This record gives sequence, C-alpha cells and structure tokens, in this order.
Amino acid sequence: MKLVSFGRRSRAAAREPLGPLEAALQPAWVDGRWHVPERFNFTRDVVEVLAQEPRRRALMFLGTDGVIEPWTFQRLAEGAGFWAALLRENGVRPGDRVLLLVGKTPSWIEAMLAGMKLGAVTVPCSPDLPRAALVKRVASSGAKVVVAERVPAAEALESTQRVTVLYVDEAHDRLQRMSGEEATQDTAAKDLAFLLTTSGAGGGPYGVEHSHAAAFAARAHAAHWLDARPGDVVWCTADTSSPLAVWLLLLGPWALGAEVVLHQCPFDAEERLDLIRRFEVSVLCQSPAEYRALADTGERMLSRYLPGHLRRMVSVGDYLSSDVVSVFEQAWGLPIEDGWAQTECGVAIGHGADDGLESGSIGHPLPGYEIAILDENGAELPARVEGQLALRGRPPTLFTGYWNAPEETKAAFRGDLYLTGDLACRQEDGSVRLLGRAADVVTSGGREFSPFEVEQALVGHRAVVNAGVVGVRDLQRGGQYVRAFVVLAPGVEGSDRLVAEIRQHLRHSLPEEKVPREVEFVEALPMATNGTILRSELRKRTAVAAEGLWSKAPRLPGTPAPLTTAEPHASQGAVVDQVEDDGPLPDYVVPRSKTYAASLVDDVEPTSELAPDAEELPDYVVVPELVPEPLPEHVVSFLNAPPLPDIPIDPEPEPEKRPAPRTVPISQAQARPPATQEESRRAPAPEVPTPAEPEPALEPNTKAKARTKPIRDPEPRAAAPPAPKPAAKVPVPPVMPSEPAPVVAEKPREKRKFVPRPVAKKSVPKRQHPRQRLRRGRNRPSLSPCPGRTSRRRPPPTRFLRLVQSLLQDPFQTRPRNRLQNRGCPSPHPHLQRPLHRYPRPARILSRR
Repeated sequence: MKLVSFGRRSRAAAREPLGPLEAALQPAWVDGRWHVPERFNFTRDVVEVLAQEPRRRALMFLGTDGVIEPWTFQRLAEGAGFWAALLRENGVRPGDRVLLLVGKTPSWIEAMLAGMKLGAVTVPCSPDLPRAALVKRVASSGAKVVVAERVPAAEALESTQRVTVLYVDEAHDRLQRMSGEEATQDTAAKDLAFLLTTSGAGGGPYGVEHSHAAAFAARAHAAHWLDARPGDVVWCTADTSSPLAVWLLLLGPWALGAEVVLHQCPFDAEERLDLIRRFEVSVLCQSPAEYRALADTGERMLSRYLPGHLRRMVSVGDYLSSDVVSVFEQAWGLPIEDGWAQTECGVAIGHGADDGLESGSIGHPLPGYEIAILDENGAELPARVEGQLALRGRPPTLFTGYWNAPEETKAAFRGDLYLTGDLACRQEDGSVRLLGRAADVVTSGGREFSPFEVEQALVGHRAVVNAGVVGVRDLQRGGQYVRAFVVLAPGVEGSDRLVAEIRQHLRHSLPEEKVPREVEFVEALPMATNGTILRSELRKRTAVAAEGLWSKAPRLPGTPAPLTTAEPHASQGAVVDQVEDDGPLPDYVVPRSKTYAASLVDDVEPTSELAPDAEELPDYVVVPELVPEPLPEHVVSFLNAPPLPDIPIDPEPEPEKRPAPRTVPISQAQARPPATQEESRRAPAPEVPTPAEPEPALEPNTKAKARTKPIRDPEPRAAAPPAPKPAAKVPVPPVMPSEPAPVVAEKPREKRKFVPRPVAKKSVPKRQHPRQRLRRGRNRPSLSPCPGRTSRRRPPPTRFLRLVQSLLQDPFQTRPRNRLQNRGCPSPHPHLQRPLHRYPRPARILSRR
C-alpha cells in the first residue's frame, strides 16, 4: 500500500512495506504529519482484513425484539458482498449515488460497506424524512437506487419517481440466493465516497462531499478524541443520518481494532443505563440531551447502574451544561469531555485524553488541525478576542465541496482558511471557547452572547422542559432583544403570571440584557437530526404569526385584544411539493418554503403602514394609540368634591422664661452676714445627708444557727460607740422676690474606700473514706450533697447504756476499732476514726455475730 505524504517526510519512510493487518490499523497522524494511502477502500483494506479472523467480533446488536446478537467481521464482509452484488444487478456503477433510508440495524452497515466496495457514493438519510424532502433529495442528488425500510415516504417515492427502491425485508430473501464474492473497486484516495447532509442550522441543508481519504483519516477522531484502543467497546448513539454515525460508529473505531454497539430501540433512560453496564462499554458518546435525561433519573439510579468498564464519556453537537457534568462526576467519578464537530470537517476541537477539563471551554485543537480567529476583514485576532472560527490548511477529513453548489463552496473558503461560520474566542493557553453560530449570537446592550446560556437558565425553571432563544431586531434601542420559545411541562398551562415568574427566575442568574423581553409558549421546537435546535426556523416566526405571543404577555388597560390570525390557504399545505418557477434551484438545497406569517399578508387589506406589494412583514407591529377607559364613579365623585374649608389653628403660647440660676462660691456664701430670725424661719432647712448604715454580714447557715443553743460570752461585751451627731445646719438667707435665688454650691463628694463585703463560708462536708462510708448506719448522720437536709436518727443512748453495749460487744476491750486495723494496716484517714462506744453497731449486726 503506497502512502501519500501530507507534509514533509522522508521518502524511505514512505516506501516501508506494511502487512495487511498493520496497514489496516495504521494511524493517520504520525510524527506531526498526515499519512494517507494513494489507493484506499475501507471495505477491502479494513473490514475484509479483520474478517480473516473468524471469531473477531465487530459489533453487538440489540433489536426491537430484545435479542442481543453479536456480529463478527466475517459476517459483515459476507453481507457487504451480497449487497454489492444486488446493487450491481440493479445497475449501480462506480460514481453512482445510492440513497439509504435505513435505521440503526446491521443492514445499514452492510449497505454502506457495499456502496464503498463498488465505488459508489452513498447518501445516508433518516427513515423519518418527510415525503417532500425525500423527493427533493433524490432529485438533487441524482440517486439511482434507494435502499429503504418499509416507511410511507419510500412507498410514495416508488409510485411517483422513476427510481429503484430496494426494501430491506425483501432483499434478505434475495441475498440468500446470490453469491457474496463480488470484486472490490480499486478506489483512489481522492475519489468521492459518500455525501453527508448538514443539519441546516447555518442554512441549507447542503450535501457535503467526502472522499476515501476522509474515510481513512476518520481513525484520527477515534484515536485522539474518543481515545479508543484495541479491545474497547465504543457506543456512539447518533442516528444513522448523522455524520457522527459515519465518523465514530462505522469508520473510526474499527480502524483501531475496537468493537461498537448498535441499538435499534428508542431511547429509554433506565434501559440505557442497564445496557452500558451489560455491554461493558468503555467509551460512550452521547448528545447533551441524552446525558441530561440520564442525570434526571437521580443519583440513586446512577449509583445502581454503576458501570465497571466505562473510562471515558464524550459529547458533541450542542451546549453541554456544567450541572450535568457535575452529576456524573459525583455519581460515577468521570467527567464528560466536550468537543466541537461539523459535517464539513468532523471532530476538530475537543478535550483529549491527557487534557484537563476546563469550565466553559470546548478543548484544544486535535492533532492535525490548526485554527484561527478572524475578524470581519479576514485578519487574525489575538487571544481573548471574539471572532469567526476558521480552520487553516487542508486536512484529509475536510470536505471537498458542497454537492452541485460551487458558489457556496467558494464562499466557504478564503485562501487556505475554511470559514466555519461559528463565533469563538481563543484563550491564552490555546483552548477555545465557543459562542455559537454567527447568525445565532445575540447582540444586546452592547454585548454579544450565546443563546445557550439563556436556554439553560430557562430549562432550570420547574415548568420548562425545553427552550429556544433568538435575537430580534430592536427598533427603539438598537441592537437586538431576546425572544424565548418555551415548551412547558405536561399539565402546566401558560399564563401571564407564569411569564412574570419565568422572567423573575432569570433575573437571579442573568443580567438584564439577557432576560427575554418576549416569551412564547410552543408545543415543540424545530430540531435537526442531531438534536440541535433550528434557530433559523424560530427567527422566521414574526410577531403576527406567533398567536400566543401577544395573548401571553400582560396588557395595559385600553390595549386592544390580540390579533386574530386567519386560516391558512388551502394550497399552503402543498407548497413544499410545488416547484418554484423562478428558475432551477441549486442541487441538494431545500428551498425556503412559504411561511404561515407570509400567508397572512395576502389576507390583510393594504393600508398605509403595509404596502399592497409588500413581500415580508416588518420587524414591528403598529399598535393604535391607547384610549383611556372611563374612571369609576367613586373616583369621579372624589375628584369633583368641593375642597374643605381652611380652619385657622392658634399657635401654642411660648413658655415663661425663668431667670438663670446664679452660682455662688462657698467662701462668698459663708462671708454673707447672718440672716435675721425672721429670714431664718422663712428659709427652708437644707437637707443634710444621713450616714449610710453598714450592711449586716451574711449568716453562713441560718437553719444551723436556729438549731444551736445560745452561748453565753465569758466576758461582757464592750459598750457600743455613740452615734455621730448630725452636722449643724448652715443658715441660708431667704430668697427675695426682687433678687434671684442664690444657689449653694455642693461640696465635692469624697471618694469612698472600697470595703470588700464579707462572704459567708459554706459548710462543706468532710470527705470520708470509702470503707468508712460503707459502715455508716442509720444512727449516723448522712453526708447529703444537698445542704440543709439530714437523715432521721434516733436520740443518742445514755452514757450508761453506751457503756453496757461496749462491754457486751468486747468485754476485755481488745476488739479493733475498725476493719482496717483488723487487717493489719492502719487507717489512711485517722481523723475519720471515731470511738466505738459513741457509735454502737446496730442490733441486726450483733445478732448475726
């Protein structure tokens, strides 16, 4: 196999011979260069080489019948040979287009491999494609044969178009009678291999041409982003019409020796968790919506189906919320690695296996890709400046052009740069932060922001299931304002109160320019096949076409009722099937259909604001002037009532001014002549402070004092000192009415010495020995912890009785006083020993002895 050098490399390295298996699994990016063979056919050089090992498993298939069926490479190679023979029998030759309307079954893989084996160009499409879109896609692509399942669109196509339709169920009976040995076309790397369809988010949809070189280089996506290895089980849940199914399900993992999973049943969260663990999946690739659905099952459900072999989770196609990532980090201990991909180039930016997870970033450019951020004039911008994202160079995974659209192909390239149409910003460390499609970015308040942030904040409300946000031209303030399309949860009805609640909920987490000014409740959002919201369709909905927009918004008094929309024309439903007379349309481009808002213009009579020959509605609606409503009767009567009479209010009299007191020093007061007897009698006597009596000391124990007998003092007490005589009154002259009252200056207070108050000592019982505590009887006082409480005791016996008892107990007085002395050890507390005759033993103890 001869290799083509994409870059500088030695000739000797290009001529090194490789074995069949080594050539089938060789990497596409080595030593900083792309290595692509000149002649390559994926069916011959990869699948049939791996099929030489009969037991080598290629995929695990789970159908609608619930049966898990393993498929080997040998079985897939034989099936691809049968389909190739069937297609050749129906007139398919190299370069012819074969359109596939098959779901996630092994028949789709066999038909794709058969098309590449013959050198034909396969066009994978969704089985749910509408009939009108299918007719135009077959006509624009020039498909010769359609391989389809039993769907209504395919049956209608067979009756109206001159095209051969091969049904999968009928083909299986014919394949058993045909020979699987079909010659493989020796295709070159630059030959066309398949046509992929864009999602239509940026216009279109368009047919994207990819060569056999892209089929070989697809293994770089699986190696550098999926981190797939030989023996791994890779599960990419994308639909068969999605480009991810071609890159990450058919081409990439098998070129690295990995196994894939194919699941035909619709999505179910609990079933998905069970299959991840049962199939021992090691690499999982899902859309952000599927990850969110799994996270909504709860941490308990995630812990129940904890996968033992899963080591990497990736996502691409839409905005990945940080709260979903944190749920899986807590439950499974694995982050979800984000990435960026397009139908034109595959996965070009993402978090590699060795890169750390950065919040708000989609990762670094993968090996083999170089990016640039450009301004409007095409000049490259520095770091931290937002601009248009572009790919530099021509990697083999880059598309060769749009199908039969040379003008669109020319506009997508500027020299060696491919303009992706997305706005992004490159950080200082080389990572990329994506804003979204250039047409989807909202400019409000002098700032550009992505609608993803507003949509995630809307979904955070309890009543919102899904939301789409677009920017609408603001004719009053300039720029744009935010309009939100909201899908409510089942059982929730839209109302003005709910609109206000949603707007208030967004104000807690978003600035004012990001809060939607208009909120419309819709049943469903237009979605692409890969799960992306078609915001271009949302922008086409004008204010008049959105019937619920004005009815849901709060109206002021006097505002006219919402506009009523007319019924659509009878011919409007067939607009899609009609062919416009403006000339031939570009091939593979779905024309823009006539919207419902445009049909309303034909029904409205022409006015001065809207010309009769107007083709589109304006971005605003002319609202008549508000007519004020009549005021209520009670308000009118209140306004027409005569004013109340003014009642004069007398001011309060001013208080009389008293003469200010005059201060006289003590020396002058004593120097005054003594007053007469009459003056002394009239003058009031000055107040003389009486000496404070000393406070009595606290008694330590009042109850104990009451029990004790009074003790006579042996010596008579000394006589108490006589009480001090009161100070002499100082005569004060009487106050005459003509003279101001004299003021006697107060003497400065003497500083009192601090005398500590005597504190009564509490009677604390003495500590007893534990042995002595046990010997305490009824006649002994108990040391109660509560002061003032004593146990009942009998009156002490007389002296004679105590002597008799002591003689009866020990006639010779040889008995030890306590038990410790009987053991030969003295008591450790001699002060606790008491004479035995004072406290005799009880009678019950004496009787036992």
